Amino acid sequence: MQKDPVEKGRLLRNPTLLVDISLYGFLIGVLSITNFLIVAFVDGDGVQHTSGCNLTLTPECEHIFRARAACFASTTLLLLLHAYNCKDLARSLRRVKYKNNKPLALAVGLGVFTLLPTFYIPYVHDKVFYQAPIDWEWGLVLGSVLVFLLLSEAYKRYLRPLVVQWDQALAHQRKERRMHVIELVDGGERVEKVVPKEGGKEGGMMQRVFRREGSSFGVRSGWEEDEETEEEMKKEEAAAVIEDHVM
Repeated sequence: MQKDPVEKGRLLRNPTLLVDISLYGFLIGVLSITNFLIVAFVDGDGVQHTSGCNLTLTPECEHIFRARAACFASTTLLLLLHAYNCKDLARSLRRVKYKNNKPLALAVGLGVFTLLPTFYIPYVHDKVFYQAPIDWEWGLVLGSVLVFLLLSEAYKRYLRPLVVQWDQALAHQRKERRMHVIELVDGGERVEKVVPKEGGKEGGMMQRVFRREGSSFGVRSGWEEDEETEEEMKKEEAAAVIEDHVM
């Protein structure tokens, strides 16, 4: 409520927001998959002798189950942390007020609390989530959280301002394409400038300027697909002159 409202539909076509979504999603995905690969291929023997690992937990599949658990824990914690990023995409997490949104804090806390049983409750971890209990893998998970924090803070401080400037430049170009250039000439001669709509579609924003008595000018503008006939334009001028006399 502390920010001005934005134009309808603007958020859905906001280049800055699209860059934010793409970057944070890329970071979360890469960090989670990296943890999976480390557990599966560095600590384990990769995908060798892993037939049937999607069905039951066997000694040959234990490292795959632990890799899944590390990946799942990383993804969940990073998404919960990113919830506070979404409170203000431009402000550092050090300046975010964590206590002024109790429902969000409660949701994040419940998310962390409900994550733990998926690794350590029998039948749930191996038959429902196809995961195995993890121990040293928590170091990888916490490391990915730290890396995500550092990279997101660096993005907000150094890269995002450049993205915002680029977005503003695009918005300025769009605005210029929709502006009118109205020339008022001596003698009250009517001048029309028709600017095409965005995308180059025929027609566009048409603004007509015509002289009224007393050296005043009336302006009417609007989106129109076809030009009005000369007769209709003369009627508009006559109506404007009559209106001035009445006033």
